[in-house]
Amino acid sequence: MNWRRVKTILIIALLGVNLVLAFILLEQRKVDQIEVIDRSLIMDLLDQRQIEMSEDLFDVKHNLSNLKLKIQTYDTEAFIPILKDTYKGYRMRTETSIEQNKALYYMVYGFRYEPSTISEAEAVENGRNLLKRLGYDESTYYLEGVHQEGQAMILTYGQQIDGFVLRDSKMILTFNNDNLLEFYRLWYDVVESNVSENTYYEPEYIIYKFIGQVYDRLPDRQETIEVENLDLVYQLSPDQVIDINNSALEGEARITYRVRTSDGQVYLFQAIID
Repeated sequence: MNWRRVKTILIIALLGVNLVLAFILLEQRKVDQIEVIDRSLIMDLLDQRQIEMSEDLFDVKHNLSNLKLKIQTYDTEAFIPILKDTYKGYRMRTETSIEQNKALYYMVYGFRYEPSTISEAEAVENGRNLLKRLGYDESTYYLEGVHQEGQAMILTYGQQIDGFVLRDSKMILTFNNDNLLEFYRLWYDVVESNVSENTYYEPEYIIYKFIGQVYDRLPDRQETIEVENLDLVYQLSPDQVIDINNSALEGEARITYRVRTSDGQVYLFQAIID
């Protein structure tokens, strides 16, 4: 056996391994440097990229609990009669999905639209009163939007857990004046919560990544855009259990940075350092 040749091969192999390890270490150092990037540098980079952002938005609360969620069930004997009681119209027939562990869908058939006579504010009050009767505390939801389609007023709500938005949930209420015509609900209960300490990416690092995504999406953009909000939200990570409407039945609530911009875009970034 040619030991000199074997020795040469081993030396070359070890040099190759060292080069790979050195590259990995260098890249990790680069990432670490970016994670603690100075805010003033980020503000300069935003200005160069024609993105406006208030420095106050960097003050993000990092006090979220780790949650496990499960789709909300309901008492059909109590829940459904309340929905039916909100319709006083003519020839009422209803069709309701009353299976547990699925999104609830309730709809009135055979109704006659009346000319819409209520304002958006009055529709919002109708929605608030109905949700109160159904047992929802106002701290657990927020109004995403209200708009009119023909004679119908449509209200969309999102879910909040301890003041933080859960992006996967929604309730949609459709009224014709005081009559509820449709009710859709995909809502979650907290089945496990813990306050174990997480290590978060700094907001400056998230905005650095955001700037890169904006450039990738709009490399030739000329107009200025504004960062309207930077916050933390929950994003459900399903345990591979989906219902017929592609709605998660249960899973971990992943803590996520959300960046919203003046052009109506939403950018999401992992918040927790693994």
